[in-house]
Amino acid sequence: MYPDAVSYPITRKKDTVLHIAVAAERTAFVKELVKRMNSDDLALKNSHGNTAICFSAASGIVSIAEEMVNKNTELPLIRGSRGRTPLYMAALQGHRNMASYLYSVTTFERLTAPERIDILVAFISSDLYDVALDILKKDPELSTMKNTYGKIALQELAKKPSAIGSKSQLSIWETCLNSWFRGMIYNKALMGTIAYQLVDLLWKNVLLLPERDFMELVQDHSSFLFDAARSGNAEFLIILIRSYPDLIWSVDQNKRSIFHLALKYRQESPDK
Repeated sequence: MYPDAVSYPITRKKDTVLHIAVAAERTAFVKELVKRMNSDDLALKNSHGNTAICFSAASGIVSIAEEMVNKNTELPLIRGSRGRTPLYMAALQGHRNMASYLYSVTTFERLTAPERIDILVAFISSDLYDVALDILKKDPELSTMKNTYGKIALQELAKKPSAIGSKSQLSIWETCLNSWFRGMIYNKALMGTIAYQLVDLLWKNVLLLPERDFMELVQDHSSFLFDAARSGNAEFLIILIRSYPDLIWSVDQNKRSIFHLALKYRQESPDK
């Protein structure tokens, strides 16, 4: 192989050999290619603006991403198609291990605020609550920010009634068993507890807003209350109402309270 051949585009979409190898999930071949390439070669984009690590983020194979990032630590910050970071792509795909790895090697502070809120909501959407909670602890202002689609994080969690546990901490036995069996038995309980903590922290941060800003946010994004009621997301509503009881007086555009909606959809549910 000619030394420069690895950097030549070989498809109509200007994919390089590395793009193709990563997309084909040929781990051993990727490792050999990376050895022959310089760090700039790893950052080459195809006609859609994607680097090879964007393909890796979509595939979910962490070892391939590690090979490339070890040689060029800037790769996680190079935006791909539609200006998306590899981390955002992995979160959208729900690849837990890949998303967790890319989060660990992405300098979060170098992302824009819109990118950070999009990533947070993507993690929530894909049920990756542990990383979402870590993001929120580092950047609490995301609690009140809107993502690209005009949604706040609470609106995403409101639609997940089966995700949120009924307590903020695991019991001692659950903690021990989760550790001993590496999450195989109590992973669901752990994620439920973390989701509970996530809702609780989001809401506490929202409550820190000045009264006028708080009321405006609740009014503009009131769907998080009514979506929770419609989906039977009782734990979500309990967390919110416990800290701000006046929410019980909230009504939708048809003048129905969250309790009216909860009762209506419970009666219509085939699982009642």
